[in-house]
Amino acid sequence: LLLFRLVPLFIRYFGVLVKEIVKANVCVLKIILSPELQPEPAFVYFDTAFQTGLAKVLLANSITLTPGTITVSVEDDRFCVHCLDKELAEGMEDSVFVKLLEEMEEVEARWTR
Repeated sequence: LLLFRLVPLFIRYFGVLVKEIVKANVCVLKIILSPELQPEPAFVYFDTAFQTGLAKVLLANSITLTPGTITVSVEDDRFCVHCLDKELAEGMEDSVFVKLLEEMEEVEARWTR
């Protein structure tokens, strides 16, 4: 029963992931093809309040799959992400990925009590 509640959320998550990958590809392409744009690489640290390891793994992998960003480490609830340009790092801790994963955890918590 829980699986049927989570499947629509996973499908939505996958759709958002594909959309974000396309957006990031365009951004990285602009950086590469535009001689006047100089990327400013940055390390970004942020904390999450995830309850499960699965949510952390999904977020870390989603970040790494998105061009221009790579998850360097995850320790407890703290993520370290390297970004090709600091513009790619904006709002990462409040991203749509985080919100969807929190929603999935809420659904799971309701069904496993």
